[in-house]
Amino acid sequence: MIELHFEFKAERDYVHGSDIFNAISRVATQSFSGGFVTHIAFRNIARRQCTLAFENLTSLTALATGAIRACDGRLEPFWLFDREEEVLGRYAFDEEAIVGSAEICTDEKSISLLQSGAATPIEYVIALTKRLSYRLAPDIDGRWLFGQLNLDVPLNASGVLRIFQKSILHGRMSINEIWLDDTRVGIIRFVVGNP
Repeated sequence: MIELHFEFKAERDYVHGSDIFNAISRVATQSFSGGFVTHIAFRNIARRQCTLAFENLTSLTALATGAIRACDGRLEPFWLFDREEEVLGRYAFDEEAIVGSAEICTDEKSISLLQSGAATPIEYVIALTKRLSYRLAPDIDGRWLFGQLNLDVPLNASGVLRIFQKSILHGRMSINEIWLDDTRVGIIRFVVGNP
């Protein structure tokens, strides 16, 4: 088991999914010889510090589940659990600044942006998906939240990122493709919830 340490992002009172993804990605790179997170699905919102486990601790409720693809191709499943330690720190994050120049494409179901390095790739993906979701379905009972990610290849920090909304269950969830330049890299699902 690996203890992960987080701070709250901007004004949120929960640990943001991008921070969780980035922390597990660092473990994947360091512990699995350049591996990457190929899947993560959130079941609950993290409000305390978390522990990453590579076995299911059935006595605890998992906040998220997923898998890391090691460089040899094998999949290593993981579970994320909270622990009693409170999150104490907070850091600034201006989401509007990183997606301010994003363009809604003429099909009205996609949004694109050239990554500038001002954020991590997953932060761009989440912010763009959020902006597109609110544009296409603004009247919801709750907020659009990052729910699940499936990657075919690792997210790259350079190139034009494009999010294309494949389908939406109005007021409940959306399924969106992630494209980097001309390559489809995966799917991100957003859900409506109340954090």
